[in-house]
Order: sequence, then structure tokens, then C-alpha cells
Amino acid sequence: MFLLGLTVGLPTALLTMFAYAGLLRVMKWTPELDELAADDDEPVDSGTLAHDAPSEQPSTGSAASRSPNREPVTGESGVSGARTSTQQAVQEEAGATRREPALFVSVTPVLVSLLLIAAGAAAEALSIKSATVTLLTDPVIALFLGAGLAYALASRVRPREEISAAVGTALSQCGPILVLSGISGSLGSIIEGSGMADVLGKAFSTGFLPPLLLVWLVAAVLHIALGSISVAGITAAGILAPIAGSLDTPVVLVALAAGSGALFVPHVSSNFFWMFQSLLGFTTRGTVKTHAIPMTLASVISLPIILVMSLFA
Repeated sequence: MFLLGLTVGLPTALLTMFAYAGLLRVMKWTPELDELAADDDEPVDSGTLAHDAPSEQPSTGSAASRSPNREPVTGESGVSGARTSTQQAVQEEAGATRREPALFVSVTPVLVSLLLIAAGAAAEALSIKSATVTLLTDPVIALFLGAGLAYALASRVRPREEISAAVGTALSQCGPILVLSGISGSLGSIIEGSGMADVLGKAFSTGFLPPLLLVWLVAAVLHIALGSISVAGITAAGILAPIAGSLDTPVVLVALAAGSGALFVPHVSSNFFWMFQSLLGFTTRGTVKTHAIPMTLASVISLPIILVMSLFA
């Protein structure tokens, strides 16, 4: 999967960039319509505006009040200003003394998980039988070790409340994804247990559509309908998984075709569509130009590459 994925991914990335560069000459980028204004991105404090805005009417009062060198009023506002200054000084001092880990140390938990999973694939390919290696390279255990290492590193430079809030946010975001992915992954077992695998096998053997093109179409339709790349890819691959052994197409190419189709036309139903928009400050129109179109190009360009690879598989 890694090797064939690179074989498909690298030329897809290059060809997509060239194709998108050609489209940029045709598409007109209008900042007024494709980019969010600064006021739309950043909330403005009304109190700050009221304090900083110049007075439209000339000030009336004593000469002392009109003098730029007047002494500050020592009332309630003076006390609150002193408190604010003290709080800012404490925050700046805390920020100055906070230790930041090096970049390599920060990405170590991710690298550890990836290396363990890759080592498990290599051990399986080399027929290495070891209970310790099997345990440590299990994807669930590898991800758990990476998460534990990340927590340990974060606890040295961040307060416990901040870490707990980050963990809570992560769990609330990944929970629905895990549920949807689990439901989609179970579709293959349902197809096999209900006898639908035989029906699908006969339908696919008629030659109406190549299996890879069919799984690509299913993933594309699911992505347009659901907006989730992972759910669309897993569901499309799950439909053909029970009968993949009876087909002349390698299972890895079925998975690649599902991933290719799951990139087709990301739009407003996709979570990442809105994340892309908010992070880069684009409007919906600008996000379609910079996100939906390149992703669709990558989906369409990668399909012929996978079909060509199936001829030599």
C-alpha cells in the first residue's frame, strides 16, 4: 500500500499542480468576492473601538481636561487600569519563562507511531514471528504509545488544565469520525453475511463496469452525499471487499480507487471545506476555487493511473 500509494500519489500531485496552474489562467481571482475582509475574520471589541475612536465633537471642559499632559484620574478606572497592567505583566512573565520544546521533539510522538506501524508491516513481510513485535506494532497500541508520549511531553511545558481541554476537544472531534468509520467498515461484513456478496459478484462479472471504476464511482457519490472522505472511501472499499478475492484486481488497487473517488468534489457538506475556509480567510467561492477544484482534479487524474497499474498487476 505504501509503495503503490507513492507510485500513484507523486505523479498525481505533479499533474494536478500543472493542471491547476493552467486553470488559474482562466479563473479570475477577485479579492472582493473570494477573500474575507479583515473585519469578517477578526472580532472587534466594541469597548476598544469606543476607547480608541476619535471624538467627532470638540471637547468641552476645563483646560486641564483638554491638556494632553494632564495627570491620569485616580479613580475606579485608574484601579482597573493598574490591575490590567499587573495581569498583563504576569502573563508576559509566564510566557517568557514557558519552555518550548524543539520542533523535532514536538513531532516525535507522530514519528514513533508511524515507525512502529511501518515496522509491523515490514516484520509481516519478512515473516518475523515475535509476540513483542506484534504487540508494539499493532496500530492501536502504536497510536496509544504516541498519544501517551505526546501527553508526557506536553505536561512538561503546559498546565494540566490546558492539556485536559485539548484532550477533551480531540475526543469530541474524533468520536463521530470513529463511529461513522466503524459503521462503514462493518458494511463489508454485512454484505458477506447476508449473501449479497454472491449477488454483487455476479453483477460485477458481467463486465458492465470495471471493478476499479465502480468503486471509484461509489466513493465519489458517497463523498458528495456525506462530505466525509474517510467514510466514503471505507464504505466503497467495503462493498467490494467480500468479493475482492474472486476478482482479478488486487485488493490494494481497490483501496486506492476508493481513496481516489473519495476526493471527488468536496463541497459545503465537508468539515474540511469549512476548516480550509476559516484558516485561510476565503469566502465560499474562494474555497471552491482553491480547495474543491484541486481536490477534484487529483481525484480525476489519479483514476487513469490506477487503471493503468491494474493492467500490469
